Amino acid sequence: MKKLLLIISIFTTTISLAQISVTSSPTATTNTMCAFAYSSTVGYAPAGNVTASDNVYATATHCDCCDQNTQCLTVSDFGFAIPVGAVIDGIVLEVEKKRSSGIGGVVVDNGVQLTKAGVTTGANKMDTSTDWPTVDTYVSYGSPTDLWGTTWTPGEVNAAGFGAAFASISYVCGSTVVTSIDHMRITVYYTTTTGISQTAKGNGKIIPYPNPVVSGNTITFSNMTQIEQITITDILGKEQFKGSSDKNTIVLPKMNSGVYFYNIVNDGKTLTGKITVE
Repeated sequence: MKKLLLIISIFTTTISLAQISVTSSPTATTNTMCAFAYSSTVGYAPAGNVTASDNVYATATHCDCCDQNTQCLTVSDFGFAIPVGAVIDGIVLEVEKKRSSGIGGVVVDNGVQLTKAGVTTGANKMDTSTDWPTVDTYVSYGSPTDLWGTTWTPGEVNAAGFGAAFASISYVCGSTVVTSIDHMRITVYYTTTTGISQTAKGNGKIIPYPNPVVSGNTITFSNMTQIEQITITDILGKEQFKGSSDKNTIVLPKMNSGVYFYNIVNDGKTLTGKITVE
């Protein structure tokens, strides 16, 4: 009698998830009386100047020594096309802003919220302790894992009413002060299912943000506390940067616009990915 040997192979499958980020600028801009406008008559004008980083500004003039806040510069209609079924992981708002220099006192945020269906919603991310820079600087609000205290569906993010509202306030005495906003943009981080894999990734997800990043600015790598060694190369493999950091951030050197690849070594493990420099 022949014996039939049945071998059962047991393995574990895992669903492979891919996190994707997409950045867009608004096509609709206006000044509104949102909750943190506080009946202000001062708006950012022309509001339409914040749709691109081009050194053409929307400005507001704050009166001398009167703690004057602005209306809410509200931007929307970003044209996102997040696929149905995707999970929204986080949202980052970036505001390229500055204030006039050579004047005492401070200018700070008076309100920073996202809008859902045209209505401000979720956490207020305003920074009330940091004086505005006197040169054009992108300031980020949120993170790739920050949902701003609420929930989001692809449909809500794709809708024309998705956006952000932003206001400032001046505590300057001795002169009027002008605040300027050059650009506002939003990056949405979301996860989609890409298929089934029999090999699980063991190193976790490393998310660089903001991505795209402006040449010469700071970039942060999530899920790590330090960077033992990082090398950045261009698409031809030519080294553009090499360094380390006792934090999870580095300041990029001045680089040409384009796609670059990073290689991070931490605890004997090598982590790779790509960034886009503007």
